[in-house]
Amino acid sequence: QVCMFLSNLAALVCGFLFLQMDDIPVWMKALYFVADAGVCIGRQLHALKDGGCLGKRAHKNGVQAAPENGAHGADGGAPSGDKSGEAS
Repeated sequence: QVCMFLSNLAALVCGFLFLQMDDIPVWMKALYFVADAGVCIGRQLHALKDGGCLGKRAHKNGVQAAPENGAHGADGGAPSGDKSGEAS
């Protein structure tokens, strides 16, 4: 978690430095910085979910955990007792 935070912080600092460059058009700097900030926010939210710090259900090994009520399988499909998707 700490490494992800430091990586995101470094990316934002470099984005601010990129904004200070005069040789690059303003529209390109703005587009890069918005994309950079969006990616950093998304990565940080995902890291917090993986760490169990955010939300009721944390991600486990790249797969989202099943709902607590057991209504669906771990793959997000129909409940295991539901045979409606199978051919007769």
